[in-house]
Amino acid sequence: MVDFYLKIDGSPGYNDKELEVSDDALVFSQMLEMMFTTKPGEVLGDPFFGLGLEKYLWNMNVGSNAIRDDIYQHIARYAGAISNRVNFRIDVNFIRGEITDAIIIDAFIEESKVLGVIVRP
Repeated sequence: MVDFYLKIDGSPGYNDKELEVSDDALVFSQMLEMMFTTKPGEVLGDPFFGLGLEKYLWNMNVGSNAIRDDIYQHIARYAGAISNRVNFRIDVNFIRGEITDAIIIDAFIEESKVLGVIVRP
């Protein structure tokens, strides 16, 4: 698979000479970043793309397993073919706050952390 190179100046491993990538791990990590940073409805033509993880901040009945399952389902829907070629895992943890908790989501490919997201109000 070939995709546009999406890293920006200041990102770890940024290369200003890259225009496209074909490495499955890098393409998949870019797909994860898009999923984690997009809210449903923000992508024209697909109102369901994007995880919108902020919805979990105020839901007292949802644990880390439910969030992880939601992420895996989203990956299966939008990156299923490439995710089958990459050894990855998603970790979900909570940090207790005074008003609300924060959610920490880490993505690993081949046991190397490729993305970390903190979801907080």
